[in-house]
Amino acid sequence: MALSPTRPGDPIPATGARISFTSLVELHGQDLYRFAWSLTRSPHDADDVYQETLLKAFRAWSKLPPDANHRAWLFRIASNTWISDRRKMGRVHQFGMDQPDMPSGETDTATQVVASETLEHVTVAIEALPPKQRTALVLRKYHDMSYEEIGEVLDSTPEAARANVYAALQKLRSQFATALVN
Repeated sequence: MALSPTRPGDPIPATGARISFTSLVELHGQDLYRFAWSLTRSPHDADDVYQETLLKAFRAWSKLPPDANHRAWLFRIASNTWISDRRKMGRVHQFGMDQPDMPSGETDTATQVVASETLEHVTVAIEALPPKQRTALVLRKYHDMSYEEIGEVLDSTPEAARANVYAALQKLRSQFATALVN
């Protein structure tokens, strides 16, 4: 399998050619940090996950085949780092709070309050999802990854990735349908 670019305009190394670790970080660093932020919702924790991911990736870089999916490999390391840290620390962060670069087009204060309250409820619901479902949902909805890529990140099949996203969405729909009835 040849290395394919992840974004239009990315350089395509010759088949079997190895890109440098620095080039890898330049290509995927911003997306990786956004992913860490999506999972942690804390700038300090996102920094920790990002740095730990790069450290682990650098240590394993020489063992990675040149034709590997480098983006999925980095996201898998980040995902595993976050899940492992979450299990160890039992931390809970607000998903969606203090999101940078989320301008509000609303000028009506009442509408902003309702939207903020709704976002808080969604935040809590997403936080309550099991780690694999949450990770799969974030990768699909916020990082536009295919089920094949999500499967690589989660070390599962594309079908299992699809099932995790589906289960997460079903739980959220069920929870909010119940909330609307009550």
